[in-house]
Amino acid sequence: QARWDPSSLFDEVDLAGAGGDALSISGAGFDPLQPYVCELRWTSPDTHTSNIVQSVSAKALSISSLQCVTGPWNFKHVANARVVVREGRAGALLEPSSTLVVAVAVWQGYTSLSPANA
Repeated sequence: QARWDPSSLFDEVDLAGAGGDALSISGAGFDPLQPYVCELRWTSPDTHTSNIVQSVSAKALSISSLQCVTGPWNFKHVANARVVVREGRAGALLEPSSTLVVAVAVWQGYTSLSPANA
């Protein structure tokens, strides 16, 4: 059973709303022939319901390295999303190698500005 290391995300906890950020995840037992999925989940402070706000495919680069690239973010700023990794075919949740929870922040920003009355 493959496991992933949440501490490998420490350098990549601020993501751009435009997407395109590569998340490099360390771990053990990844199968380069197996598809994987990275999910960003956000829990509502009001309802305490966990929601999948983005799900993107991931690729095992080796038995110890996985990479997923974020897509465009369609929501406002989210400060406390968390990453979940799943096997792509069976959808089985991969257990993290520690109980560490890394909060991911996604920032919506402007890519350009132009006059409204041009």
